[in-house]
Amino acid sequence: MRITADQIRNQISEAGVKKSIKQIENLFCYQLYYYPFYVMRAKGALERRLLHALYKEAFFSVDAIKGYYAKAKVLPTAEYFDQDISERLAGGAIIFDPIIEIEEAWERGVSNLRRSNALSFSSAFWIRRQVKITPTESALIYKPYWRVEITSPEDGKKYIRVIDATSGEVGGQNAYRFLEGYNLIKNRRMMDHV
Repeated sequence: MRITADQIRNQISEAGVKKSIKQIENLFCYQLYYYPFYVMRAKGALERRLLHALYKEAFFSVDAIKGYYAKAKVLPTAEYFDQDISERLAGGAIIFDPIIEIEEAWERGVSNLRRSNALSFSSAFWIRRQVKITPTESALIYKPYWRVEITSPEDGKKYIRVIDATSGEVGGQNAYRFLEGYNLIKNRRMMDHV
C-alpha cells in the first residue's frame, strides 16, 4: 500500500500551515476501506472444421459490490497484495464483504467481454458466438481506498474525496465506483436497522 495514514496526516498538517488553520485536524475525517473484486482468467476456444482450433486468454475484473467490469492485464499474484491484513483491521480498516457471488460475477464478466471493443480486431475473437468461454482461474482480491471527509472552515459544508491507496490517485472512475459501492452498503445497513 503506497498511501498510509501517516502520509494523509502529513498532508493535512501541511494544508493547515499553508492556510494558517490551527485546528485543521478537526476538519478532516479519514477511514481506510478494503473493497472486493473478482479477477478472472477466461479461456476462449473456437473450433474450426478444416483448421486447428483457436485458443485465446483474457483477464478481467468484476467489482464484487456493484458488478462493474474492467479489463485486467494479468491475474494478480498473492505477492501483489497485503499478505496479512489483520494488522490493518486492528488499525481500524473496514473490509467490505462481497454482495455479488462469483457465479454472477463470471456471467457479467463474460457478457461484457463479448460486448467490449466490438470494433477492435484483437477482441473480435471474443465477440463471435461460436467461441466457447470457460473460466480457468479466479481470485477474490481486496483493494484499499481512503475515504476522506473534509469540512469547509468557511461554511461548514462537507466534501468527500477518495484516494486509491495503491496508486495514490485522487478521484477518478475507480473512486466514483468505490463511492457507489460504499453508498449501497451504507444504505443496506440503514435499511437493516429500520
